[in-house]
Amino acid sequence: MKNLLIFLFLLISSNIVEAEDRIKVRLYTDVKIAEFVFTPMSNGYRLMTDDSAIIAIPLNKKVNISLEDLKVKIKFGDSLVGIYKKVQMLKNGFINSFQIQLIKPDKKPLNFDDGLIVSILDNSLIIINYINIDYYVAGVVEAEGGSRAPMEYFKTQAVLCRTYVLGHFYRHTDQGYNICDKVHCQVYRGKCRNSDILMAAIATRGMTLVDSSGNYILSAFHSNCGGQTVSSLDVWTKSMPYLRPVTDTFCRNSQNAKWDKKIPVNDWINYLKSNGCSINQENMNDYLTFKQPFRKSFYDVNGAQIPLKNFRTKFNLKSTFFETTTDGSYVLLTGRGHGHGVGMCQEGAMKMALSGYNYLQIIDFYFHGVKISYKQIPE
Repeated sequence: MKNLLIFLFLLISSNIVEAEDRIKVRLYTDVKIAEFVFTPMSNGYRLMTDDSAIIAIPLNKKVNISLEDLKVKIKFGDSLVGIYKKVQMLKNGFINSFQIQLIKPDKKPLNFDDGLIVSILDNSLIIINYINIDYYVAGVVEAEGGSRAPMEYFKTQAVLCRTYVLGHFYRHTDQGYNICDKVHCQVYRGKCRNSDILMAAIATRGMTLVDSSGNYILSAFHSNCGGQTVSSLDVWTKSMPYLRPVTDTFCRNSQNAKWDKKIPVNDWINYLKSNGCSINQENMNDYLTFKQPFRKSFYDVNGAQIPLKNFRTKFNLKSTFFETTTDGSYVLLTGRGHGHGVGMCQEGAMKMALSGYNYLQIIDFYFHGVKISYKQIPE
């Protein structure tokens, strides 16, 4: 019944012109691809070549696509279709999906919605998913936030993800696409399998977040803030008035709220010395005992002013929200939170949703002075 409702909802919403709400997402961005198999999984497709020829691809028909002489080689089984500069897989029906199975290199198959564009870039096949933005948003929400959360959380994350992609719409246009599928943009692993997430993406269709000047905000989020988010100025040295510190009591008992780590004392001391600290036997204990009852920006011991984000990078810490004591020959770090701490705390937002807050209230809690705006994909 739920899948039927989704289908009807999509059907009713289809009055928006398809080309106007689709984006180009590069798949397998960090992979040098020499060969893969394309298989229609729902409805058939049409193969359009660079000479405008149209060839039908029936449901479940496997299409072998490989790199040959810096062109795209297409085969149906053992039969050569042709070799082209670029090909497109155009969908036949309203709801279409396909599977990609990388052969060289070998990777597990993944499913995707809508259409596909294949061309050549840097001596590799470049695979671009030409997809409805709501399907893309649903896929990102599932990849970035998981599939076990309340509907109001899914709606919140959907608005943030949509804001990000429209705010970075031209990031990769010089390479022929809008957004990549990695952390550099937003993590995207293909077709959303959770119907609640898809419903959340559709329910928030067109919604984005803008600042007081009407510009897209930086819709930052992280796993867990440890009880207090942090200003964008402290992490990225850029002040954004809507990304201010927030005391968050919702996430304090969540999965990623606490962590600890041991670092050899010599490694700790050597790092501090390399950052200008004058350490001797008399003052060493000062540098081994660091307190942070509330979030700080700097390691501020005996006049030292070392950005805590540098410690996170150097020692691969889950967050900058930590305190230190000694444990024999080790410095024991007791930390809170997971991630950079800017913007929405995902585990806090999930708890808020479970506690009865709606997605607008969650957004208002983590982002100061922003408003909802209905934005179209740029022409």
